[in-house]
Amino acid sequence: MTNYGQFHDGFFEGLWIDEATVHFFLSTEEKERFTAVTTGVVRLIVDGLREGNIILDVLTREPDEITTADTSELYGSQSDASKEEVAKRFLAEARQQGLIIFEIDASYGGTCLALVHSVELLPRAEWMRRYCSDVSLGKQVSHP
Repeated sequence: MTNYGQFHDGFFEGLWIDEATVHFFLSTEEKERFTAVTTGVVRLIVDGLREGNIILDVLTREPDEITTADTSELYGSQSDASKEEVAKRFLAEARQQGLIIFEIDASYGGTCLALVHSVELLPRAEWMRRYCSDVSLGKQVSHP
């Protein structure tokens, strides 16, 4: 497990979903801004977004750290009799594909649980260089 401790008491500012890539906008308590770029998003649950969104933890978990509770939450509940069986099947598939969990836990406000192929944490300026384009020109903007 990787815990990004710099975000404790920071802020979950929002997200942008671009097909199978989700960009999570985060800032530290000191207002340093970052974007977590998750690619190959298989499942995503975001809940409770509101003004403020104070972060408790931001973390990633490797395939062997994913639990049936995670897959049960991500894939929704089935009938009680088959719920655990379905969760185990999805867990096995996630581990076989090498998927990881990206998670944002909140002290207040928004939470996130995502099953993804990869996560890259970028300072916001670097993210802007890579992902922002001038829509009016239809060209990628290059920054020094």
